[in-house]
Amino acid sequence: KNSYPTLKEVLVEYNLRGLNIVVENKKYFKGDIIEFSIEIYPKSLEDQYRDYVKVNVNKDDGFIKLSNSIDTKNATGYECIIDASIILNNQTFTHTKRIPIYDKLESIELTSNLDYLEAGKRYALSCEITPNNVTNDNITYHLQSRYLGVEIKDNILTISDECNLSSIMIYATTESGLKSNTL
Repeated sequence: KNSYPTLKEVLVEYNLRGLNIVVENKKYFKGDIIEFSIEIYPKSLEDQYRDYVKVNVNKDDGFIKLSNSIDTKNATGYECIIDASIILNNQTFTHTKRIPIYDKLESIELTSNLDYLEAGKRYALSCEITPNNVTNDNITYHLQSRYLGVEIKDNILTISDECNLSSIMIYATTESGLKSNTL
C-alpha cells in the first residue's frame, strides 16, 4: 500500500490556514450575553469544516457557553476566555479571544442640587451609584431637550448669560444601559 498522502489529503491539510473568533468590539458587563462567530480561512472552507471546530470557555469563572454566545450572568471572573480549535489531518489550528468583563451598576440617581439655577453660572453634576465601588461603568449626563444657551460638558452644566429658561430637565445614563431619575 502507498504511504504517500493522496492529493485530496494534501490539499485539505494545507488549504486550511486558520480560524478566528469574532466578537463585537464593545464593553461587556456582568449579565451581558456575548455573541460570537467562528471564521475559517480561507472562507470557502467555512461550511465544510464549521462542525469540526471545538469551542470552550472558562467555566470555572462562571461563564456559560451557549450555541453561539456566552452567558455572563453568573460570572465571577473579570475575563472571559474563548478557545476555538480544529484538528485536521494531525494539524491543529487554534485561536483564543480574551474579553474583559466589567461590573455593572445596579442603580444611579442624580444628586445635584439644581433647584435654583442662574444664567451665567456653572454647576457640577453628580450621581449616587450602587454599588459604589464600580468605577468602570461610565456615566454621561444629558439634557432632556435642546435648550438654547445650556450645555453639559465634562459633567458641568453651563447656563449662558443670555439664557432665560424657567426650567431644564437633566438625566444621566451609564455605559451599561441604566438611566437615572430626571431633575
